[in-house]
Amino acid sequence: MKQIVLSIIIIFTVLITACSDKTYMQSFADIKYSNEDKDIQNLRIDGFYLLTKSDWSSVSMKHICVFYKDGTCVSSFLKTPFDLKSVNQKERIGNFNNLLFKWGKDSCKWENNHGLYQVRHDTLCVTRYDRYYWYYNIIKYKFIVIDSNKLLLFSIETPSLNPKNAHIFYCNDEYVFIPADSLPVPDNHQLKKKKWFWKNEAEWKEYIREYKKKKR
Repeated sequence: MKQIVLSIIIIFTVLITACSDKTYMQSFADIKYSNEDKDIQNLRIDGFYLLTKSDWSSVSMKHICVFYKDGTCVSSFLKTPFDLKSVNQKERIGNFNNLLFKWGKDSCKWENNHGLYQVRHDTLCVTRYDRYYWYYNIIKYKFIVIDSNKLLLFSIETPSLNPKNAHIFYCNDEYVFIPADSLPVPDNHQLKKKKWFWKNEAEWKEYIREYKKKKR
């Protein structure tokens, strides 16, 4: 009897969370994915942006952001603080995967911290989706694009359906671009399975059809 009651509670919780998650995404997922390359200006995708100046000293020289041509992005951490003095920024880093902090057994499989971005004039807007079991949290970042080699993070927003739980943090964090080869392919198929992630419903349906074919 206890197992039946527990199962009912779990199912009910999942259903409530799913409904809330849909409303949450419809309200705050303002950047949508489309299956085409972006016309990127003043933003480099042949390496990573490294956090070099921050009030959070524990992550300085370790936190990185990688942007891809299709409008997706990933944030992650390096194993150890990066030494800018040891790198010629005109030369690419060839052992990028070896620098990454290891998540589980595979340092190249980025399972979390995926997002989408748009460049609006001199502002880079990023919407990041953090996955927790069966639901996602949204975090929004805004950067000033100083030039193609430097970004300034000035705003971090955590939206919420409850205004009391919504927060905006202002900062002055500087990111510097580091050229690198062998960038990991983002493992974002879980996001791409979500209808709310896509700008065009027809493209989403086509992706689902192709995904199911590959799973057979």
